[in-house]
Amino acid sequence: MRLLAAAVVMVAMLLTACTTSHDTESAATVTSSATSIIDQVTVPNVRSMQWADAKRTLLDAGFNVTEEVRLRDRVTGVLHQEPPPGTVVAPGSIVTLVVAR
Repeated sequence: MRLLAAAVVMVAMLLTACTTSHDTESAATVTSSATSIIDQVTVPNVRSMQWADAKRTLLDAGFNVTEEVRLRDRVTGVLHQEPPPGTVVAPGSIVTLVVAR
């Protein structure tokens, strides 16, 4: 992913350097697209973790966290997360955890 992002930035820089004054708008679009690709993060897998550990993992990774509680007799911890692990999202995105207590 980082190699792809680096390649996109290099292409954007080359396009920016090769533009004339009337192509400035196109270069800005390419540069903006390259920046948005770089600013993506992957949601970690916190399923089966206890609530406090899962929340800390997500907060440390720069996510915002919400919780939905399900009362269970035997199972505790994170039952489900949305978006799912491995999803690429913008930093600061909200991850909702369904937690058994």
